Amino acid sequence: MEINSFLVEGVLVISKLKVNNDYIFTITKNNYLISVQISTGKIIYSYEINQLISNYLKSKKKEINIKLIRLINSQVYVFLDNAFVVKLSLDGVIKDIFKLPKKMDSNPIFIENSLIYLNNKNKIVILN
Repeated sequence: MEINSFLVEGVLVISKLKVNNDYIFTITKNNYLISVQISTGKIIYSYEINQLISNYLKSKKKEINIKLIRLINSQVYVFLDNAFVVKLSLDGVIKDIFKLPKKMDSNPIFIENSLIYLNNKNKIVILN
């Protein structure tokens, strides 16, 4: 299920939301990954993605541009503009960061264990 905006503790979050059972996952304009329990309306966590990445890589915090968020096989995937993908568990812990072979220029399609998208030259990229 996808929703376009909602209010959390008086803050309007304008983003595409992903819903998994009783939880909503979204990313704010300030690059915070937020999980909200639907039944109670309580924020489960709010993590600055830049800081999570910095901690995971043990490097200096850098600015990032988020392209989109997806829920795939009970994992949160955050696609960045620079072709990197951050894979997180539902509790907001980074499990992996990897780079796509080409920048994504379309919304990805997930079929079984494959990721399919168009690159910036309108060529189909298929990853298993």
